[in-house]
Amino acid sequence: MLGEGRPFILEIKAPKMREVDLKVLEESVDRAKVGLLDLRHIDGSKVVVIKSASPRKRYSAKVKVENLDKNKLESALKELSGTVIEQKTPERVLHRRADKTRNRTVIEARLLGIDDGYATIEILSDAGLYIKELVSGDHGRSRPSLSSITGEDLSVEELDVINVGAIEGIEI
Repeated sequence: MLGEGRPFILEIKAPKMREVDLKVLEESVDRAKVGLLDLRHIDGSKVVVIKSASPRKRYSAKVKVENLDKNKLESALKELSGTVIEQKTPERVLHRRADKTRNRTVIEARLLGIDDGYATIEILSDAGLYIKELVSGDHGRSRPSLSSITGEDLSVEELDVINVGAIEGIEI
């Protein structure tokens, strides 16, 4: 995870200690594995809202593009922007998820740069959109896909979540 990180809630039922020094807790976490920033107590009424929220997410993806023309890629990304994607559960997660179709929107897709056969693209989308499959098409299970629009066999080599959007009505 890059950028500002991912908001989360830790709900403790029947705690043995009611008061915890959140600064001490932040500092005691193994920073090599995970970092915590800006821990705070929240009102119980906000827990339900936060748990049920589906904020938009911004991703950065390094995509293997081989000899794909820059203009063709930019045009395809522009075409994806604002598009509702019909995605069946990806093949890579079928063993643990129900095989169903989900509709998610690509809010914005843009090219950041191309270098040595790899493009760096940024995608802002609804939560729940499978980005690797948005690019590859997952053998027709994601429609449309960047691969289907360009007519090229594209794949994500690296994927990072840059930002998880704010949850409406909640100050996090």
